[in-house]
This record gives sequence, structure tokens and C-alpha cells, in this order.
Amino acid sequence: MSGIRKASYVVSIWHEPQPDGLSIWCGYLETAAGQRFDFGTLTELNRLLCELGGWMDPPIPETPPQAGSE
Repeated sequence: MSGIRKASYVVSIWHEPQPDGLSIWCGYLETAAGQRFDFGTLTELNRLLCELGGWMDPPIPETPPQAGSE
């Protein structure tokens, strides 16, 4: 299993009420070394994981055109 890279993080996510009565998701990611990074969207969480782990998202495969869509 050489080549497998592992990293451990603690991710905390919660709802935070807003003055307008709605709520938003908030969260933070904490590394094993104690570094803490706040995020407000899943896109931001994904960016943090990619940056900290040195990973890249795999390319999204192109989908062939559906029959009758031409």
C-alpha cells in the first residue's frame, strides 16, 4: 500500500441563526497540529482539504450527449 497518503482532521459544523430568522452553516477544520481554519461553504472546506493535503480533485468526466438532444 505504498503511495497511500493519509491525513487526520477534525471538522465541526453547526447552524448559526441570523437576525433575519434564517440560519447559515458554519464550521471549522482543525489539523492534528492544532491549526484551525474556518469555512462557510462546502466549496471552502474542499479547498482547505486540497490545500492542506496537497490533493487535487479528479477531473470531471465529460458526459456524452444524450440521445435526441441534438
